[in-house]
Amino acid sequence: PLLRQVEGIRVFVRYLRACTVICAVSKGEVSIELLSIAEQDARSLTKEKADWVKPQAALIKGGVQALHCDFENAKMNLAFAAREFRKWRQDLFAHAAQWHLGAITGGVEGDGIIKDSENWMRNQRIADPKRIAYLILPIKVNRTSNAS
Repeated sequence: PLLRQVEGIRVFVRYLRACTVICAVSKGEVSIELLSIAEQDARSLTKEKADWVKPQAALIKGGVQALHCDFENAKMNLAFAAREFRKWRQDLFAHAAQWHLGAITGGVEGDGIIKDSENWMRNQRIADPKRIAYLILPIKVNRTSNAS
């Protein structure tokens, strides 16, 4: 149990550090070169033995790739993260990943993905789904979506 708690703390700290860097880069507060810190955190999470960590790594990778305008790989990682979060019954994280997938996909298809995520979140009594999606993955990348 103690080792599992330490693992959980280690994973959470890496996730938070990566999200902090992603947020700062997304807001233009720091240089995009600092995304290498988030990329390193994602690689470290990928090496964890616990399978429940894999979607967090994919979520971070997707965020970094989106900020590098590598939208196809970002979509692949966000879709993987959403599937894996569902598998581990982390539905809020799954729908946040799905929300960002929709924002990156853009157009009518992307708007539909966003709407599905927002509907699920509203059914969970979340008043501002977009804000929660940004809390979980703080990227502001929106290629062509019309959804809010």
